[in-house]
Amino acid sequence: MAGSLKKLIPNILTGLRLITAISIFLLVFYEGTHVRDLNNYRIAGLMLFFALITDVLDGFLARKLNAATRFGYFFDHTVDFLLIPPMIYLTLKYLSFYLAVSYLALEIGVVLISLVRLIIKDKTLWPNTFGRLSFGFLGASVCVLLFFLSSPIWRYIFYLANTILAIAVFLRLLSILVFFSDFKGGEKNEQ
Repeated sequence: MAGSLKKLIPNILTGLRLITAISIFLLVFYEGTHVRDLNNYRIAGLMLFFALITDVLDGFLARKLNAATRFGYFFDHTVDFLLIPPMIYLTLKYLSFYLAVSYLALEIGVVLISLVRLIIKDKTLWPNTFGRLSFGFLGASVCVLLFFLSSPIWRYIFYLANTILAIAVFLRLLSILVFFSDFKGGEKNEQ
């Protein structure tokens, strides 16, 4: 009994991240006064930080506890996908428009490549290491944005947040290149 409960821990963490993702979505897109928005953004920043930590932990624990399942993998990446709209919205609103649009276009490219792979080869193409790192860097840039947006040093932090976002874009581009190489022949990225 205790062993089977341990195997649920990764999916419980992902479930908590799902609740967090929905809360972040509501906090970011809630229309209110500027002060209320800034408070919502700070709370969303803390929640996003929690979501990024649980994203790392659930996969680590799934492997460590030998509890990795196809459902858990799908659940994890679906919840990650729910975090992308508020992060893209915030980067478009406060950071470099071109970097945000580039990340969004590359993310759409990954989804399309995955769908084509599923249709043509009837096999799912899961995120690779560069994709996971890219998501982490996108989250980090948004956390920096949310924590320092109303700070007196924001104009300096703005450059840091954009640099982190640029790294996220570069890593997403690398992940697409790996997807293409896997699509052409390699099978190592499949579940």
